[in-house]
Formats: sequence, structure tokens, C-alpha cells
Amino acid sequence: MPSRPSARKKSKSLNTVISPAGIVTLLVIIALISGGIYLSSRRKAPTKTTTSIVKPTPKPYPLPQGPQTYPFSYGSAVTGPKPSEVLINPYDPKKDEKQTFTVKAKYDKPITYAAIDLETDHGVKTYPMQRISGIDTDGVWEVTITTIDTHDYIYNVGLDFRSNTIKTSTKPELTLRAY
Repeated sequence: MPSRPSARKKSKSLNTVISPAGIVTLLVIIALISGGIYLSSRRKAPTKTTTSIVKPTPKPYPLPQGPQTYPFSYGSAVTGPKPSEVLINPYDPKKDEKQTFTVKAKYDKPITYAAIDLETDHGVKTYPMQRISGIDTDGVWEVTITTIDTHDYIYNVGLDFRSNTIKTSTKPELTLRAY
């Protein structure tokens, strides 16, 4: 009995795609399409930067009155001067009132710079501190300021202590009001 030709006839274009060069070309096309889709999803439209203040409704919650003390502790990986206690008196001053920040700090080398970075509703201001007791390696630093801004929505204090060029590796910060 004579053999019959195969029912499947291979097309020339199928042989081209199945060839090694065709497979490589197909993979390159797939990679380019996938990369384009990925990158287009990662693009951000240009945004307008604004400095808006988040305002709680209906009004800010009341803060504690009078002095407030906050202790700090550190792990062994933290290097540099280590503030250990912060006293804020009063905690919630009105605009144009006096406020005192007192900080205990120690380090095995003399502390050569101490300051607070006070962030309020309309910006951040740095206030250098003076040592009022103890010695340069274990003392108490203080600054009294006149409150020039409100802190109804933003109220944070950063502590910046240095020994020559060595700063505290983890800058301690207090969030006194958060929304």
C-alpha cells in the first residue's frame, strides 16, 4: 500500500520562528514590550509641590500644661553624645511666651555643640544651647526661647549634640503634636 503524505504541512514562516534566530528575536520583542509596560507604570506625572498644613477639624486637641519630662535610652550601636532626658517648660506656651528646653547628655569625649531644632506650624528654627551644670562630658544644657510661631498642627523637637565632628548617630526627636 502506498504511503500517504502527512496531513500536516509545515509552513515556511513557522520554520523561521522556530529556528534559533527566530526564538531569540521573539524573546527580545517580548522583553522590550514587557519593559515598556513596566516603565510606563513607574513613571510619575510631574506634581506641583505645595507646603500645606494639615489642619484637624474642628480644632487642635489640648496639650498638657506646665513642664513635661521625657527620658531617652539608646542601644549599643548608637555612637556620639547621648541626650538622656529632656525637660520642656512649659510644654504648651502661647505665641510670644517664654519656653525653656533643658537636656541632660553625656559622652566619653567633651560635648562641643548642643542645640534643639524646633519645628512648628510655619518652619524649623535651630536654637543653640548652653551648658548650665556638670562638665562637658556629662552635663545639663539649656536654652530659653520666646515662642515666635504657633504649634497648633506641627510641633517637633530634634536634639543635635556633637563632640567636635562626631554627632549622635541617631538624632533623637520628640513629636510633641502629631496629626
